[in-house]
Amino acid sequence: MNNKIVFIDFEKSIIFNGKLKAFIKVLSLSFSMIKISRNQLDSIFFDDSNSKYIFFIEPRQKLGSEFFKKIDLDKFNVLFSCNHFMVTDSATKLFIKNNYHKLIFHIENIASLPSIKYFFEIPDNDSIKILLVPPVLDTTESINNLKNILLTRKINNNIMLAGAIYIHQWYNHKSQGFWWQDKFNVNDYFPNRKFIYDYSIKFKIFNNFSRIIFRNDNYFWYLNKLSSIIKYDFWSKYKVKYYNLNLYDGFNNSSFFWGVNDIFGVLPQICFQAMRTGCIIVGTNSKTFKSLGFVDGLNYICLGSDFSIDNIEKLIKKINQLNEYEIRNLSINSTKLVEKIELDSRNRINDFFNNSLYNFKID
Repeated sequence: MNNKIVFIDFEKSIIFNGKLKAFIKVLSLSFSMIKISRNQLDSIFFDDSNSKYIFFIEPRQKLGSEFFKKIDLDKFNVLFSCNHFMVTDSATKLFIKNNYHKLIFHIENIASLPSIKYFFEIPDNDSIKILLVPPVLDTTESINNLKNILLTRKINNNIMLAGAIYIHQWYNHKSQGFWWQDKFNVNDYFPNRKFIYDYSIKFKIFNNFSRIIFRNDNYFWYLNKLSSIIKYDFWSKYKVKYYNLNLYDGFNNSSFFWGVNDIFGVLPQICFQAMRTGCIIVGTNSKTFKSLGFVDGLNYICLGSDFSIDNIEKLIKKINQLNEYEIRNLSINSTKLVEKIELDSRNRINDFFNNSLYNFKID
């Protein structure tokens, strides 16, 4: 049976980021990828061939209730890619809530499952089918540049901080804000990154490549709406990209990297990029790290259960006591780990699609 992945390309319906593009590219290298428009859907729905269609749905696509009414889940598989921001429209959310037991969820970390179940109102004790692929896949030209840093970096005890810190607007009414603001009582995805950023001078963290970006979400919603109407990208003129900074310099001058997961338990792509350069991740002993194979003193440095001032000060002392040989070994093992995580991810993708979609992990 020929497995074919169907991506519905509705105009202005999806925003792709780099890690999702990489995931799609890896899929397309091994499997037949069909990109269709809204008016071509019937050609799939009424196909009598022996092809096995897998609808790939990204949560920010606005597919609409009529689309979901046409999907026969006894005939079609649906792979739903759970981005770690958990943003979607009401029609998609309702479809997932009512049919989660028949869907397959692409997730980025086992630790994010409680948030996924909470958002889609899936009972805690119910199992869901998952395809685990962390944001480790990288198909861009930058991957070679990252690997080249392995050849030039000097061993030191510098800890690099990088990644955007989006401060979202607080709302007076729960219905106006994001669900995660109320659940976690925060207004950005990476409160620990913000914590380290605020205390960077105290901790003597001079390799600070993070930037704070304040978001008025009502303003950007109207800006995006206007952009879609007049076909002009206002957004690119106003947004601030932290990656405009020369991160290569940061990687080249840092042996360590602050591995800060988001509030949903996902380790961001930039951490895996740092590991490709030989950087050693500094993180907690949470499920986020344990589930990926991080072992304290072998391939990363654990600071304890949380990013408290006391834990960070102890961690910095611990790193300063490491000799060059110990740092070099940690660096080598860090690189080996990211390569293993990527290989395991690619193998899971291949197993998933080549074994009639029955060889997937059950939560």
